[in-house]
Amino acid sequence: MVTLVAWPRHLSGGGPVLRRLTTPGAQPVIQAAKAGLAAVAAWLLARHALSLPQPFLAPYAAVFLVESTVYRSLWLSVQQVGAVAIGVALAGVAAVTIPSSAVAIGVVTAVGLLLGRWRGFGSSGMWIGITALLVITYGTAEDPMSLLYRLVEIALGAALGLVVNAVLLPPVYLRRPQQATAELAETLCALLHGLASTLRAEACDEETGNGADDHDWTDHARAAEKLVRQGEDAISWAEESARLNLRQRRRQRWVAQAWQSALVSMRSAWPHLREITEAAYVTASERPLFGYPDPESRRALAGVFDELAEAITQRGQPGGSIDAARDALTRADEALRELEDRIFADGDVRLDTAVGLASMLLPTSKATAELRL
Repeated sequence: MVTLVAWPRHLSGGGPVLRRLTTPGAQPVIQAAKAGLAAVAAWLLARHALSLPQPFLAPYAAVFLVESTVYRSLWLSVQQVGAVAIGVALAGVAAVTIPSSAVAIGVVTAVGLLLGRWRGFGSSGMWIGITALLVITYGTAEDPMSLLYRLVEIALGAALGLVVNAVLLPPVYLRRPQQATAELAETLCALLHGLASTLRAEACDEETGNGADDHDWTDHARAAEKLVRQGEDAISWAEESARLNLRQRRRQRWVAQAWQSALVSMRSAWPHLREITEAAYVTASERPLFGYPDPESRRALAGVFDELAEAITQRGQPGGSIDAARDALTRADEALRELEDRIFADGDVRLDTAVGLASMLLPTSKATAELRL
């Protein structure tokens, strides 16, 4: 069961300029500018401060390590330095043991690419063979000092890329959980209200003899499936961007956790809501597998769905009230208990009708538990 906390309207601290710079649309521009700055700094330090000859690996490493999150930059820097170090060592061994440069190129490229397939290197594994190839073709593989320079370059570039990404507006993805939460809450509320409307309309139609309306809530059910996956992705990005992030203050972490808590709760409730839609679709079909609940039970169940929608609205939208959500869930619980008592207390209820009602009551009860505060 997931415990939810209230979350405020404001996204995070900082002034309007900082908030504008940290929007998702601005992130690619900021990361590109930081990569350019890191490349220039790496080249100047390697070429002029350390006087390294042809330090092409330093700016290369700096650019590739300005990653989408600080945590990813740190992990990739370890992979990059390890891959390039192995590539340089491989080139040095090949230069000493293989007389022919052409044969050495083929051997180091093949061996390097095979070593790079180890999953510990991730996407950096391919650079083992490429680095060894570049070192040999530059004709510096036989010089121990030149090999040392290559290692210094890659370490310098990796360090600069990591520092620039961590210090200058480190990427934070706090708005993704907020947007995903609001979109999912809106869709789930439309789904529940649609189910409630259908139950009430069909209860009325059964009493008057009119035909039932179309089940437009099935479209919201399909949309919710996609939004749940987007929500999972948003949670993952928010959690990763908070790791090792110097810009993440305590209040920002609290706000992000509140959004994620609401999103996780709705994601946990979604499988049960999907069961409800499937049961409602089956019972409303032309040839149902079991009997539809009586009109009175349908109206009561529709009221439960409306209360669940109210609770989700209070949890998934900015400015929601935790007390209002708790009250809505309490009312839903009370109505569910009355419906459950009706199944066992009324001896006149047909078995197939009781099964039809129970098929929606059980997942509704589980969904209510997942949304419990």
